[in-house]
Amino acid sequence: MNDHLQKIFTNWLLPFIVLFFFALIIFILRGQFNLYGLSDAFLIPGVATLSIIILRLISRTGTYDIAGYGFNSFRDSFRRDGKKVFKSLNDYQDQKFKVRNNQSFSYFPTLIISILFILISLGLAYFSLN
Repeated sequence: MNDHLQKIFTNWLLPFIVLFFFALIIFILRGQFNLYGLSDAFLIPGVATLSIIILRLISRTGTYDIAGYGFNSFRDSFRRDGKKVFKSLNDYQDQKFKVRNNQSFSYFPTLIISILFILISLGLAYFSLN
């Protein structure tokens, strides 16, 4: 498989297959085999994935750095050698900022797919209620 097709599969097709699989499981387990049940089956994975992506986007801004530093400081307090990984919160934030800037933003395809699932759900709900 060439590189371009692999990138398309990884970024677009794989999230779609995973979300569709979860929608199918929800549809089967709920046992409500009509348009309204199908609407719910598409809504739940779409909203869950969108929520995870929003939390990931918020975490990229450094919102959770204080909690991460606190966890690392707590973990460092149990080290036998008394050595700290980060000397201060500023050191921790600088390190995380460097790591975040070197990572690519690859959530866009999954964001679009989750919004598509929500829109499909809304359309199915509209048709099921009319």
